[in-house]
Amino acid sequence: MKGFLTCSGNVIESVVIPVNICPDDVDKDLVIDNLDIDIDNDGILNCDESNGDAIINLTTSNAPEIIFSDGSTNVSIVSSSFIESNTSATTNTFTGTNTGDFTTTVNSGNTSDLSYSLLFTETINFQFTEAQGNPHTPVEGEYFMIKISPNNKNISLVDPDDQLLIDTDFDGVFEAGVLYFSSTEIRFKYNSTPTGTTPYKFVASKILGTTFEHHLSNTTAASVFQGNFSLTCFAKDTDNDGIEDAYDLDSNNDGIRDLYETTGTLNTSTIDTNLDGLFDVFETLPSNLDSDGDTILNVYDVDADNDGIYDLVETGLDDAQIALIDSNNDGIIDTIVDNNQNGLHDDFETIATLDIDGDKIPNFIDLDSDEDDCYDVIEAGFTDNNTDGILGTLPITINSTGKVTSGIDGYTSPNLDYVTAAPILINVPFVDQEFCELETNRLTIESTADSYQWQLSTDNGATWINLVNDARYDGVTTKELQITSPPCHLITTGFK
Repeated sequence: MKGFLTCSGNVIESVVIPVNICPDDVDKDLVIDNLDIDIDNDGILNCDESNGDAIINLTTSNAPEIIFSDGSTNVSIVSSSFIESNTSATTNTFTGTNTGDFTTTVNSGNTSDLSYSLLFTETINFQFTEAQGNPHTPVEGEYFMIKISPNNKNISLVDPDDQLLIDTDFDGVFEAGVLYFSSTEIRFKYNSTPTGTTPYKFVASKILGTTFEHHLSNTTAASVFQGNFSLTCFAKDTDNDGIEDAYDLDSNNDGIRDLYETTGTLNTSTIDTNLDGLFDVFETLPSNLDSDGDTILNVYDVDADNDGIYDLVETGLDDAQIALIDSNNDGIIDTIVDNNQNGLHDDFETIATLDIDGDKIPNFIDLDSDEDDCYDVIEAGFTDNNTDGILGTLPITINSTGKVTSGIDGYTSPNLDYVTAAPILINVPFVDQEFCELETNRLTIESTADSYQWQLSTDNGATWINLVNDARYDGVTTKELQITSPPCHLITTGFK
C-alpha cells in the first residue's frame, strides 16, 4: 500500500505482507498435505506410490538437472534464474554440486542480497534443508527467505529443536519457539540458543517453483549459507488419468480401491494417534500386498488372485455395465468419470467392495468367493488343470498389468456360479467296480457339480493324479469316465 502527504508530498509505503491461504488437506484427516505421509488415506505411503526421490544436480546452476532414483535424468522440466545485488559493488555468488547441495555467499555491504529460483513444468514435491555436515555460522544483519509458487500453495517448516527464528507476521521481528509453520513464503534467521540438534526442513507438495533469498546488511562481514534442494516422492500416474498415484484412490482404474488392495482387508478404522497422516491400522498391517505372488502389487494388478476373473468384474457390476466401461476387455476402465478428482471412477463411489462369503477376504483376492469349496476359476467356466484355483497350469506367466497369459481361456464373462454358494452333492455314492480285461468299461457319477476332473491313485488314496484323455481314458472331465482295455495291473487302483 502506498500513500503521500499532501502538505509535504512525501510518499509513505507499507512493507509487502504475503497473503496466505490455509494449507491443503486433500484427505481431510487434519494432517496437511505437506506433512501427510499418506495423502489419500489408502494405507500406502506416498513414496511407495511414486517414482521415488530425485536429486537436483546444481553443478551448472544455470542449467539444473534432475537425477531420478533409477539413474535416468531430465533437464526439460526444470529451469533456473539467479539475481544478485550489492551496494558495495562486489559480486554475490551461488554455487552447487551434483547432490543438490549449494553455497550462497553474500558479501558485506549496506544492502547485499541474492535470489536463486527453480521453475518446473509439472508439479513436484520439494524439500529444502541445511547441507549435512555444514552447520551455519550466523552473521549479524543476515536473514533468509524460502518461497514457492503458485501462490495458492504453502511451504511448511518442521523445526522440532527450534534451530531457526521465524518472522511469522512479516514485521521484521524473528521469533523463537516456532516449531511448525506454513506460508507461501517463510523468512528466517538462525537461533543462537536452539533446544537440540535435530535438523530442520522445509517441505512443499505439488508446487511449480521455489525461490531462495539470502539477505545481508553488514558493512564488515560476509554471510555464507550452505543448503540442499531435493525432490521427494516424484509423481507417478499408473493409469494415466491425470491423478498421480499418491492422490489416486484407484491407481490402476480396476474399480477396486487401493485402500482394500494394499492390505487385503476391508478395515476402515481412521484413528491416527501420531498424526503423521497414516492411519494406525496400517502401521502394523502388511501393506503393498502381492496376493498372487506374480510380482505385480495388488494396487496395479488387474487380476490380484490370478483366477482368470478381472478384479473389475469382481466388483459386482453386471455384464452390461462392465461392457460400457471396459469395451476393450483389458480389466481397466476405458475413460474414467471423476467429478471430484479423487481418481476413483464415479460409479464406484457408492459401491462396496464385495466379500460375498463374509470371510474378511474380498472377492478380488478370494479364490473361493462363495466358500462352497469350489474354486472361482472352475465355477466361472475356465480351465484349471492342476486344481490350484489359478487359471491355467504352471508355470504361470503374466503381462505387465497382472493378467495371466499362460491360460487357454479366462477373462470373458464368467458363469455366476462363482458367487453362488451351492455345495456339491453326490447323488449316488461310489461302489467298487469289476472291469473286464480288453473290454470297454465305464465309471459314472451322479452329482450337482459344475465341472469334473477324474483322478487316479495307485497308493490307496495317499496321492491322486489328474487323468488326461488318451487311448485308454476318455471323458476325464465329464460325468462318465470310459476305460478301454484295462490291464490287470489296475487291480486295487482307485478312481475318483
